[in-house]
Amino acid sequence: MRGVRFGRKALRHENTRVIIIRSPGIRRRLISRFSSAHAPFAVFNRFFLPSRTALRAATFRATTLRATTLRATTLCVVFLAVCLGASTVRAATLRVAPALPSPGDVLTITIYPAPGERVTAASMTAFDTPEVKFYGRRDGSARAFVGLPFDRHGGDFPLQARVQIQRNRNPGGSTIGAANGVAIEEAVTEANADAVVSEQRLSTHVRARERYFPTQRISMNSSTAGTMSKKGALRQEKSRVQSAMKNSYAAPLWNGSWIVPTRGTQSSSYGRKRYVNGKWWGQHNGADVKAPGGASVLAANSGRVVLSQYLPTLRGNCIVVDHGCNVFSIYMHLSKSLVNVGQSVGKGQVIGRVGATGFVTGPHLHWEVRIGWEPVDPNHVVQLGLNF
Repeated sequence: MRGVRFGRKALRHENTRVIIIRSPGIRRRLISRFSSAHAPFAVFNRFFLPSRTALRAATFRATTLRATTLRATTLCVVFLAVCLGASTVRAATLRVAPALPSPGDVLTITIYPAPGERVTAASMTAFDTPEVKFYGRRDGSARAFVGLPFDRHGGDFPLQARVQIQRNRNPGGSTIGAANGVAIEEAVTEANADAVVSEQRLSTHVRARERYFPTQRISMNSSTAGTMSKKGALRQEKSRVQSAMKNSYAAPLWNGSWIVPTRGTQSSSYGRKRYVNGKWWGQHNGADVKAPGGASVLAANSGRVVLSQYLPTLRGNCIVVDHGCNVFSIYMHLSKSLVNVGQSVGKGQVIGRVGATGFVTGPHLHWEVRIGWEPVDPNHVVQLGLNF
């Protein structure tokens, strides 16, 4: 409690602060303003008045206005609490694993909702993947796999997701907040008596390590190397494979660990920078295993066949297996395919034979693992697996 002293007596009032005004002109103007019925609250803070009557009138009005303002603020808070259903926004969490990936790794991206909520939709663009595909899990979360391209250097890469969350509560408004280091912005978009569907924007970042890829120089006879100039045929063949991989089964079809599809010596690893007859050909999308013609080619894991076709320009006899959740394996240059489109295959099942069809220099198996259309290191998948 502070007060203002007049001679030997003091007029005291709570929340009254004191400042001495020595100018008579300023004091007259303040007293004139205090006598107004509409004097603003702010003017009553920190003023010394030469008149006891004026001070009493001023402090009375200030107390009245302060009480009125407090009552109005309380009513607004109660009103907003009712509108919000007496609940607060609970942020979902966006997590990425592994913590320090390198090019060629598979990123596991998971959206965890708050307890009692579930993810109903999610969208994201990441690296070279224009549309990351999320799949729902039993606990209400959603998970996606993303390939970290081999042409990326180490550093920080931002990731953002737009998520729809469903929760059981009364319809509400909007708010902005943060949780677990992930920025969120939420706005209710649709509601009914039993549940509210809200939209959240989640953001985080990936810190990637640098990875060195060696250079490989390949010599071919001129007639075979001429395939590199068949741009139209190469585009057509690529389009055929992409169309087969457009839709993936919406749940994991694979089971447990992954295996290398054939026995042999690895002759060319993922990501190698390749030159053919001195001309740049690109980085290697998969891994080559040198094996004799006719050797068994096994399914790296269980799934269903979405392509089994001879593609003469580059891939030769080619098989594509969908493992679900946008994960595919590809087997190329086969001498023979032993499966048909739509057929389910088990891990370790013989699906073809090693050959030398397509753009090759000799018998071997070229195999890939792709997340959507993004190639990842198949040997890393064998070593680390995929956990849905």
